[in-house]
Amino acid sequence: MSSQYSALIQRHQYARHDHTAVYADCGGSGGLLCKHHSGQWAGVVEQKEDWIRIVTNTCTGWVLAADMESRPPFQLHAWMTPESKLIFRAQ
Repeated sequence: MSSQYSALIQRHQYARHDHTAVYADCGGSGGLLCKHHSGQWAGVVEQKEDWIRIVTNTCTGWVLAADMESRPPFQLHAWMTPESKLIFRAQ
């Protein structure tokens, strides 16, 4: 997605598995963009059948909805790494 893409986050989800694949296109046909760790936060901006488009602090793309999960409120934690990278994870 370009840096000019704008969308409202519809809900918050978390990666269900380590190495949850994020793809460039819905259906996984556009190539692997990145992988998320279990518990990593993502904002859902769109859903098409079994696929959801997510935005995160590291990557934006499409994941299988079954690879994401909801969590109770107040489990989202954020912290800054020594390299000034912002990390979001469920604890």
